Amino acid sequence: MKYWVIIDKEQKGPFTIDEMRSLPLDPQTPVWQKGMADWAPLISRPELVGLLSGSNPAAAAPAAIAVPQGEIPPGYVVVAPGADARKPSSYFILSIVLIFFGVLILSLISIFFGWKVRKALREGDWARASRNSERAALFNILNIVISLIMIPFGMVLEMIDFSLF
Repeated sequence: MKYWVIIDKEQKGPFTIDEMRSLPLDPQTPVWQKGMADWAPLISRPELVGLLSGSNPAAAAPAAIAVPQGEIPPGYVVVAPGADARKPSSYFILSIVLIFFGVLILSLISIFFGWKVRKALREGDWARASRNSERAALFNILNIVISLIMIPFGMVLEMIDFSLF
């Protein structure tokens, strides 16, 4: 795989990873390769982090950068202070239990979103995993609420010996 870099405001390349070892690189050096939408800092490319002096990528990465609001550079992610770094839940067990005690279609939708959570986590996309986790939770909550609302109606219909068949 070949990369282009910008050093001293000059675009250079293409270089292989081995050729890049001799270049004066820092964590913020812009890099690009075919298939990337835009230039990104070297630190955002896991395959290139080993090129930095020292092999600890966390030491090379800045703790935080200040940018004007709404102008986030490509390759950066906004992390809110106090953001919860726990792994998003897929809610599979609750969804499976609700298959038997809730509304089947809502349980299946929740299982689908739970599957998407696990897929996003395998791909390293925590933002998408979190969104899908919230959707799985939402459908489980809807399932529980609708099921609890239906119980009294079912009891009343049973008491009056109502039958559709």
